[in-house]
Order: sequence, then C-alpha cells, then structure tokens
Amino acid sequence: MMDKNEEMKQFCYADSVLAFKQISEKKWLNLMTKNFKVVYPKFKLTKDQCTAWRDCFRVMQMALANTSHPENTTIIFEYKLPYEGGRRPDVILLSSSKIYLLEFKMSDHFVKPDLDQLLAYQRDLSEYHLESRGKNIYPILVYTGANCAKDINNKKVNDKLNIYQIYNKACICSPKNLKIECSDTKPIDWKRWVKSKYEPLPSILEAVCQYAKNEPLPEIRTANSAGIGKAFKIIKDNVKYAKDNHKFVVCFVSGVPGSGKTRLGLRLVYEEAEKTKDRAMYMSGNAALVEVLQYTLTQHKKDIKKDSEALIKELFNVINQDSIDMNVLVFDEGQRAWITDDGKINQPLTIMNKMEKGLDWGFLLVLYGDKQNIRDKEKASIDNWAKNLQPSWEVACPDNFAKYFPRNAIHHTYEQLNLTVCLRSHTAKDISELVNLIIAGDKEGAKKVRKNIDDSFPLYITHNRNIAIRYCRGRYKNDRRKYYGFLTSSLQMGKNWNEEGYCEGEVKYRQIANNRLNARKTVNRQDECGKWYTNNNTAGQSHSIGDFSRDFRSVANEFACQGLELDMPVVCWRHDMVWKEGKWNFLLKNPFRNSLRSNAYRILLTRGRDGLIIYIPDTDRLQETYNLFKDIGFEELDLLEQETTTKCS
Repeated sequence: MMDKNEEMKQFCYADSVLAFKQISEKKWLNLMTKNFKVVYPKFKLTKDQCTAWRDCFRVMQMALANTSHPENTTIIFEYKLPYEGGRRPDVILLSSSKIYLLEFKMSDHFVKPDLDQLLAYQRDLSEYHLESRGKNIYPILVYTGANCAKDINNKKVNDKLNIYQIYNKACICSPKNLKIECSDTKPIDWKRWVKSKYEPLPSILEAVCQYAKNEPLPEIRTANSAGIGKAFKIIKDNVKYAKDNHKFVVCFVSGVPGSGKTRLGLRLVYEEAEKTKDRAMYMSGNAALVEVLQYTLTQHKKDIKKDSEALIKELFNVINQDSIDMNVLVFDEGQRAWITDDGKINQPLTIMNKMEKGLDWGFLLVLYGDKQNIRDKEKASIDNWAKNLQPSWEVACPDNFAKYFPRNAIHHTYEQLNLTVCLRSHTAKDISELVNLIIAGDKEGAKKVRKNIDDSFPLYITHNRNIAIRYCRGRYKNDRRKYYGFLTSSLQMGKNWNEEGYCEGEVKYRQIANNRLNARKTVNRQDECGKWYTNNNTAGQSHSIGDFSRDFRSVANEFACQGLELDMPVVCWRHDMVWKEGKWNFLLKNPFRNSLRSNAYRILLTRGRDGLIIYIPDTDRLQETYNLFKDIGFEELDLLEQETTTKCS
C-alpha cells in the first residue's frame, strides 16, 4: 500500500468531489502550493500558475454544484504522469465507470495546439496507464476567458450534451457552460488508480540511457502486441545456440521504420555485456545515430555504468581493425552496408571474415530496414548479403528472407523476426503504411489508411513555416523533454541549389531564413549532432545559432535523421520530388538515384512520435504536391490557425 508521502508525490490535490465542494478556496490553494513544491521541485511556481488555479477552482466548484453522488467520484489536480518529465493534466475526475480529463486555458479563444495536447493526455492514459485501460475517457477543454460555448469551424453544438462544442472527439466549452454530473453509485479506489503502472514508450535516447543504467524498460503493451518480446527471445536463443555449439550465426531482423529494430539491438548488447559478460558491441554505418547515442550517454555519465558509450561504435571504426574480437555484434541498418561494383569495398564479407579470424564462435545480428538505403554505395540488399555468406556461417532470418539463402545454410526461419508495426508513433501504427502508399503514388490507398490514424497523431500541411513554428512552441510550451525541428531532403542540382534542391554529402544542417534554406558549414558531428537532437544546454552556457533543433534556425537532412526521431518533425518539402499529373516527378533522370530520393522522403516522413507537419512553400511548382496531401486527409494548419483564433464570446 502506498503511504501518504508516496501518494503526495503524484499530485497536488486529491479527494472526493464531496470533500472538494466543502473546502475553502484559501485552504485548497495552500494545499496546492505546498504540494506543488514537493511533487514538482524542479518547476518554479509562478503568479500566473496560482491565478490559473484560482480560476480552475471556481469553475470546478460551479461545474460540480449539482451532483447526485459526489462521494463516489474523486477529483485530482495536477496529476504527475510517471516518466514524463513533469507533464500533467490540470484536472482528472475519476469514477468507477469513466474518467473526465480537463485542461484549462486562460484565454478566450481556441487554438489547435491546446486540443492536441489534451488528446495526447487522453492517448497516454488509455494506452499506457494500466488502471485507465478499458475506461471511457472524456477530454474537455475549458477556456476560462470565454463567456459561452462557441460554434467553432461551423460544427454544431452537441444537442444531447447541450453544453459542449464537439471537435475531434473532445469537448470545448466556456466556464458557465461546464456542468458535470457525478452519478456513479459505486465507490472508486482512487489510491490504486494513482499508483497504477504507467508504461510509456521511451524515445530511442531514453531507451539507451535506461539500458546503460541497467534499468529494465517498461513492459509496453503495444510493443508486446507487435511481437518485440518474442523477437528478442528468438535472438537470445540463437546467441545461446552459437555459443554452446561454437557456431557462427548471422541473424536478420527486418522491419518498417520505427518498429523497434534499434531498441532490440541496443538491448541485446547491454544485456550480453551485463549478464553474460560476453564481449558485445553495437555498430552502425549511420554516423549521426552513433554520434547522438554516444553524446546522450556522455551527458549522463554520473548515472550510467562506466564505459557504456564504448559499446556503441561507428561501423568504419570497427571494420578497419585487423580482427573483430566481439562475440556478439549488432549491425544496425544492414541495408546501408557498402558494396561497390568493383568489389573493393564489401562490408558484409569483411565483417564475417574478421569475426571468424579472432573468435571460436560469433553472433552477428543484422537489423535490416527495407527501402531505407539513401547513398549510392549502399547496395547491401538481402540478395547481396546472401551472396557474401561464408560456408561456416548459419542463418536465422524472417520467413520471407529464406528464399535468398542456400537451404543448407538456414539454421531456422521465424515469422516473428519481421516487425511490421510502427511503435515510434504511439498509437498511430499505420503511419508507415500510409507513408509507403504516398511514396508509391497510391493516392486512393493512402486516403483509406489515413482514416485509420487516430486524432492523437495529427497530420498537418502548411504553406507558412512560421505557423508550424508557433504550433510546436505552443503545444510543447515549458516541456523541455519534447524535441521538434526542421527536416529536409539533401539533393543538389546545379549551382543555384536554393532554386533546385540541396547539397548531398556531409553537410547536415543548414540555416533557414525567409522561407529559404541557406547552406551552412559542415558541423562537428559529435558535438553539433548530439546538441541538435538533445537540445542540451548547460545553464548559462552560450550556443551558436542553430545548435538546437528547437531553435528552428537549422535543419537536418535524411543522413542526419535516419534511425533517430523527433516528437514533432516539420518536414520542409522541396522541388526534388514533386507530384504532377498523378505521379511523382524527379529532378534526376537516373532511376536508381530517384529511388534513393523516394527513400529519403520515406525516412523524413516517419520520424515523428506525436505527429507530423509538412511545410510546402506556396509556389506553382509545389501546388499539386500540397493538394495531394490535402486530398489524402492532412489538415491545413494555416486554415486551422485562421478559423480557430476567433474569440469565444
């Protein structure tokens, strides 16, 4: 049973509605102030916050004035979502049959970021909060500066409720129209609800820190249903087989973007190093991914095991050694291995030969993302991996890979090693399928899949990058754990690349000004890339313009974002791939390079955890591209901002 002190670490106030109706505003505010300092010690309590609390108290007192069973409903203020860095809904009304989730805004008009923030709270409670699963959760957005409900976007007020404006499965209302009936006759064990398991999906950077601290990741329902646990057990069984029988085994795991491949690899390396003491290493040819992972670990040196960052290496630093002395080696993004036409570079063959040279057994885990190769030399198809398989190596792979390998080389095939569900985007599991259909030019198929993506994962288009910036900063105000920024394609055609495209190569960030991208110098990969993604800035430390993604002064291209993620990416669409006359048109005439361009946009469009914004400049050349996304079902952020800033008077 949770003791009183432990309970108070989760909220600022919790009691029955009956008790809340009887408490004075002064006493309640004193409790809120006192407990806020305990629950949120890293946050400053401002005068504006106290004013907001007073508004909230008065509104809730009126809204709950005529309730039939106030003793059976619990009201909770400022409930702290575990592992979420201080994210907290304003008010939760908890009963045995349902949950009301309320957000209060000191404003007289509705803006879309407010609603998306509320829907994200609803998503997180229903998906990750064990005691909330199966309950009806009703999100309500209250504007304390409004006098009455407003008919927003010409949507009719719900006749049955009579008090709410319905918008995207949420209710929007003014204080005087908020009335909530507490009619449940059964009591609720609110203390059990408060101490419920909460199992959010960690970002890739959060995951690597938890592995390095030797902390178990939460058992995530969506990850388990997607087969991550089964896939990991298969991998561990094959490691044991290789070790016990002194064999060399290469194991392939395939998957859509964001399906958890990198997490599988990192988990394997850290568990092998910690529990079995076998020599293990994670490596990738994706320099940006390695740099960001290592940078993240160096920022948490006080908390993690010594030399944790040494378990993560860039591919070239491993492959250039005379031999490889790691029994367990993870090769992330195996599709990006280099194989040149002249045979002078053959990374799969080199890795397997060097492992055999120095070891009596070895296990090579290849994490393979189909249609995610983005460089000319990245030609390591499964067919090419099979051609370079050495006779002494056995293969474990997904069922659909078996046809590429000799029968006598197959140790075992598994359906579970093909990960088909995108976990990165929370409940929007169909986002990868949607993007694949868009890239394939299947407009009608994309429209059908778009309907399956929940409102808690918003998809927007805009002609105005400043509107995109305002949205991100408004939605994630004061939330320093959320990352957002510009992403774009890297292609260059001609000298005037501002008109034609972008520069391909090592330049990963470019300043943005006046709706144009202007090339910037090559960045220091370790420092700049790590800072850009983690937005890490020691208090009082100056930084250069564009150091951090949240500055919106710089942009990362596909080379710098593959394998990584942002909570809300703003993808800047350019002229290198445009929709015209019902199909995609490219600047280049080379089919192979055009396939790389398609893959680049596939990567850019699948980086989001909370949603996606596509910025498409308002030019004649890009108008059909804009209309394509509009027809598929992306909401126009420009119109939403214009239509929803009308005062609720």
